[in-house]
Amino acid sequence: MRIWTGRAGSGKTTAILREIAALSEKGEGRQILLVPELNSHLMERRLAAATHNHGARTAEVLTFSRLADRVFSEVGGLAQQMLTPAGQLLTLQEAARRVQGGLSAWKGLADKPELLQEALLWKAELVCVVHTGAAELPPLPADVRVVEVPADIMTSVSPMKTPQGVLFTCRIPARALPEKLTGRRYAVLEGVQDPGNVGTVLRTLDAFDADGLFLLPGCADVYSPKTMRASMGAVFRRPLWTCTGQELHTLLRRSGIPLYGAALRADTMDARAVELSRAAVAIGSEGRGLTEELLALCDGTVRIPMSPRCESLNAAVAASVLLWEAYRGEEMDACQH
Repeated sequence: MRIWTGRAGSGKTTAILREIAALSEKGEGRQILLVPELNSHLMERRLAAATHNHGARTAEVLTFSRLADRVFSEVGGLAQQMLTPAGQLLTLQEAARRVQGGLSAWKGLADKPELLQEALLWKAELVCVVHTGAAELPPLPADVRVVEVPADIMTSVSPMKTPQGVLFTCRIPARALPEKLTGRRYAVLEGVQDPGNVGTVLRTLDAFDADGLFLLPGCADVYSPKTMRASMGAVFRRPLWTCTGQELHTLLRRSGIPLYGAALRADTMDARAVELSRAAVAIGSEGRGLTEELLALCDGTVRIPMSPRCESLNAAVAASVLLWEAYRGEEMDACQH
C-alpha cells in the first residue's frame, strides 16, 4: 500500500491518474478510483483523458455509495438504500399524489390538531398520524401508525404554508345513496369548484342542523386538505353523498322532498315565501350558476332578496342564507306546534 500526501493542488491526483494509465497499458489488474460524490463526473472525464479513453477496460471511478452497493451486491446483503420513516412518508405521498385521480379509494388528508380531535370524536377511521414531537397528541387507537418527523420534513409534506405540527390521514367512508331520505333539510352543490366554499357550506350546514349534503359533478373534492380545514370538522359529522342530478332527482321524489334551485328566472320566488323547512336547496357556482339540466329537475327556483346594487352572492354565502332560512322555518313550525 502506498499513501500519497500533499497540499491541495500539489499534483496528487495527476500522479495517481498517470499510474492508473500506466497499469492500464500493461493490462495489470483492475484499478478503482474512489472519489467523493460531487467529484465523480469530473474524475471520470479526467480518467478517460489520462488513459486515452481505454481505461474503462481496467479502471473505473466509484463513489462511496457506489462502492457500498457493489460490495453488497457481490457478497450479499442490502443492495438497496433503506428509507427512513420520514423518507418513506415523502415517497408515499408523492406516489399517491401522482395516481390519486385513478384511485377508487383515497385517504383524506387533514392538517390541524382540532381536526384530529374531531376525527377521533366522530369515530373516523384513522390510518396514519405524523407529528413533529412538539405537538401534544391525544390518545390514539392502537392500530393507527404514528410517525415523528423533523420540522423541515413536516414543512415538505404538509399542504399548509405554516404547518401546525400534526398531519393525519383517515379512510374515506363508503357512502352509497340511501333508498329513502329520513331527514328534512338538505343542501345540493353543483359545479362549486372552490374547496374553501365547499368546506364552508359543510360547516354552515352543520351549524343549522341540516341533514346532509349532495355533491353533483364539478364540485371540489370534499376530502381535500383545504375543504376539510374549511369545514372545521363538519366533514366528519354530517352525511354527504356524491351523485348525478338524475340520481338526486329520483331519490328526492321517492322521499317526498322538493328540490329548489337558487336562480333568477321569470317565475323565481322570494326564498322567504317558500317552505324550505322540508326541502333540498341547490346552489351553483357564482360564475355559471346551476346548469339548465338541473334546473329542469327542480320543483321551483328561489332568490335571496338583496340590494339592487349587488348582482350576486358567493356560493357559500348564498348557501348560508338559504340554510338559515330553512332552519328558521323549521324553528317557527316547531313553535307553532
